[in-house]
Amino acid sequence: MIDTDERVTPELRQAILKVLDAPQRGAIYSIARRNYFLGRFMRHSGWYPDRVLRLYERARYRYNDNLVHESLDSLGAEVIPLTGDLLHLTCRDFAGFQQKQLAYAAVWALERHQKGKKTSMAGIFSHTLGAFLKTLLLRGGVLDGKQGWLLAVVNAQYTFTKYTELWALSHGYSEKESS
Repeated sequence: MIDTDERVTPELRQAILKVLDAPQRGAIYSIARRNYFLGRFMRHSGWYPDRVLRLYERARYRYNDNLVHESLDSLGAEVIPLTGDLLHLTCRDFAGFQQKQLAYAAVWALERHQKGKKTSMAGIFSHTLGAFLKTLLLRGGVLDGKQGWLLAVVNAQYTFTKYTELWALSHGYSEKESS
């Protein structure tokens, strides 16, 4: 499965063809995603190699029910990394990217709220600050230049929105629950 904002490199294509010629039964293959943010390859910031599970036996494995960032239920499976990168042109239009982030944050908060999760004002701000520092410093975003700084702010903003929406839902200040 390839998303519309992803491109297969020639090296990855060769690795996939090799697997298709002689697949290992029950194995899942992971692919390194090379993420781009505002025109720059994000080597740091926690965005590379960003391995994703995309090549597997469809009859054996299924995606989970998460509405945002769904993933393959692969418990106990052998995961084999492929060579080559999957180019992910994730943010070419910043306004569109922000709208997607807002929608993801709302769904994330609703899923957590439905599971009985809550947060506090302190939780909102500690998670937000943590997201900024994690991206910029712990994951080396500062080494990704201006885009690394911007991504750290975007991640903090996304985290702030997720937790604020969760807080609003748990305090009856959001109409998302009834829709």
